[in-house]
Amino acid sequence: MKHRIDPKVDCVFKSIFGQEENKNLLIHFLNAVLGLEEGSRIVDVTIENPYDEKEFIGRRQICVEGKATDEKNDVFLIEIQSAMHSSMISGMLHTWSGVYCSQVEKNMSFANLKPLISIWIVDKDLFEDVEKYHFNFGISSPGMEANLTDDEIHVLLLPKFKTDTAITKEEHRWIYFFKEGRSIDYDNPPEVLETKEMKQAIEVLKRFSENQEKYLFYQRRVDALMEKKGSVQIH
Repeated sequence: MKHRIDPKVDCVFKSIFGQEENKNLLIHFLNAVLGLEEGSRIVDVTIENPYDEKEFIGRRQICVEGKATDEKNDVFLIEIQSAMHSSMISGMLHTWSGVYCSQVEKNMSFANLKPLISIWIVDKDLFEDVEKYHFNFGISSPGMEANLTDDEIHVLLLPKFKTDTAITKEEHRWIYFFKEGRSIDYDNPPEVLETKEMKQAIEVLKRFSENQEKYLFYQRRVDALMEKKGSVQIH
């Protein structure tokens, strides 16, 4: 292994989920995190803002957005957040609302708006007194089973996930991958990552590690993020 690569760094994250050749990874990730069962799983997505190295040039963002739509035209937004700031939750709502509103076109009926499912992978602890790592927030009234809408904001807290947890579902593999990705031996990955999808994701890390041009680009992104660490990003 030439260099260690962190899959949480924006350009790597976007390369994993924002390239047509890796579209199956995005589908697998969405089905895993949303817990979709056979018969209701996402089978195809259109990546609306594919990976492009040019989008990272000159930018010092902390968040990276992955947006996709499925065959029902439901909209999915994936965010990676590696820094903590006091207005982070407000930032989540701001980003979510911006993407939701972007669906509106001239003379469009609100009835045609599609649900927006947002997934945030967070490398800090948002809720210190709660042990679980996966939170699913919706709009509902306390004590009622019914939700006002089908919109959801999922938050995956990497620090809450115990790496010795028994891997019983695919969501566990993805969280393990993002939490421990920087320490993975690409040629001899842990057994938990010995699946087709995880090996494909590891190949992305390997390309950034072994290709000098890609590694220098990655390192510039790491340096930019370190400079901006802790500041609020509006995008």
